[in-house]
Amino acid sequence: HCEHLLVNGEKMSKSKGNFYVLKDILEKGYSPKAVRYLLMGTHYRQQLSFTFEALDGAEHTIKKFKEFLMRLKAVTGNKDNHDLDKIITMAKDGFEKAMDDDLNTSVALASVFEFMNEVNKLAAEDKLSHKDALKAFNLMMELDKVLGILDFKDDVIQKEVAELVKRREDARKRKDYKLSDELREKIKLLGYYVDDTGKGGMVKKV
Repeated sequence: HCEHLLVNGEKMSKSKGNFYVLKDILEKGYSPKAVRYLLMGTHYRQQLSFTFEALDGAEHTIKKFKEFLMRLKAVTGNKDNHDLDKIITMAKDGFEKAMDDDLNTSVALASVFEFMNEVNKLAAEDKLSHKDALKAFNLMMELDKVLGILDFKDDVIQKEVAELVKRREDARKRKDYKLSDELREKIKLLGYYVDDTGKGGMVKKV
């Protein structure tokens, strides 16, 4: 994208003061995953218009990916949905077809979003089993071997859980039980639950 990059509507140029290197962007607090996603959102043969608003949008989308994976981890149903295999096959075929078409990453990402929407609908209607959710999770991990935009490693999740638990303990000390309950649900989405019996909350894996 370097030779096709526009910054705020103008070609990237040091003389115009709109030239950024990755280090500049990371120092502003943006994640490498968001930068990578932003670059993939436009075909490499087309001009990419870079703005920090677009980068903010990319950060938001990366968060949505993570929330989707959390939701899958939290599914506990036991009745398999036979339509899921067809949904997975269609998503995989659409993704591979797009990538075979001169690395059409924007269309490949559209296949991923369509897959997420379909699975989210099933999850909202309690029409997924734990086994189904695992299949969907594994497909996302498989596609990310190409995309490289997901960050869902156990150590990352455990760190986030620990931070949420600390925030929840602080909320309980302030007797802010509404926030405490909200944080408990966030912890649950990450695949953990809090047992408040005994001294302090004990965190256990679901």
